[in-house]
Amino acid sequence: MLDIDNLPSTIGIYLFKNKDRVLYVGKSINIKVRVKSHIKNAELNQKEALIIQKSDHVEYLITDSEFSALLLESQLINKYQPKYNLILKDDKTPLYIKITIKDRYPKVFVVRKENNKQSIYFGPFSSRKNTEIILRQIRKIIPFCTDKKISNKSCFYSKVGLCNPCPNIIEKTSDNKLLIKHYQKNIRLLIKLLKGETNEVKKQWQKELIIHNNKKAYEKAIIYRDRLIMLERLTTLHFQNDIIEGKINQSLKVNEALYDLQKILITYYTEINILNRIECYDISTWMQNSTTASQVVMTDGYVDKKQYRRFKINNQKLQSDVERLHEVM
Repeated sequence: MLDIDNLPSTIGIYLFKNKDRVLYVGKSINIKVRVKSHIKNAELNQKEALIIQKSDHVEYLITDSEFSALLLESQLINKYQPKYNLILKDDKTPLYIKITIKDRYPKVFVVRKENNKQSIYFGPFSSRKNTEIILRQIRKIIPFCTDKKISNKSCFYSKVGLCNPCPNIIEKTSDNKLLIKHYQKNIRLLIKLLKGETNEVKKQWQKELIIHNNKKAYEKAIIYRDRLIMLERLTTLHFQNDIIEGKINQSLKVNEALYDLQKILITYYTEINILNRIECYDISTWMQNSTTASQVVMTDGYVDKKQYRRFKINNQKLQSDVERLHEVM
């Protein structure tokens, strides 16, 4: 019987093992719940049953974000080649991120693995959805091209900042050496992120930020500041199970919304650096004659139940929640 009592209820990677042999690698926003589901599903699913029967223990690695978990899962599958990860539905071969590094303008694609020595591959990934989530999140920070051929017109993604500089535009520019270097630099940064070398990317952008600030090139400095914020959100933000549950892409959408909020606050409220504490209030009226207010608190991104409060509204003649909140404040 597998011992799962000590498994954490947080995001990360879990490994079903038999002694030192890795049989299966998985990821979850709640490791304990996901491993329990494997055990429960073993009653109905032959593959799950084999994993449970042949495993003598479960190990885990905690990650800082859904994004980090997706990358680490693919790296571990590639390293250990676990038997039960390679048994895929419909006998499909695994998915990989392909970068055509030998091209003048390296392109990025999601493919079934090919034996192409002109390209570099990252993976395998368990589903196309997960692979596209990774690329979609990175592309907001590091633009790249996905067109197979160079054309005479700028691509759609260049208009929304996701392909910048666009190879189609570069080719039409007479003095394009700097633009070519810029694009190739983006690809090198993309490769570093896919290798998990996040700190290297951060250091490089922090250096660029300082250089542009010292030169008083504030518009360029803002670009690197925003990239650092997005990368920090992408690689560190996650949710505990008691805050949000669901599919991984749902959590990523919430991460995007929180990043947008932070960007607005930094832009228009410069005195705000980091939101360490969030308080939410709600008014509740019982039978029209008993009104109370409740306060919930998050500290550094985590629910802080010790700070929860309930307030009695003394003036029961107040007509609106705004007035009642004013009394609470």
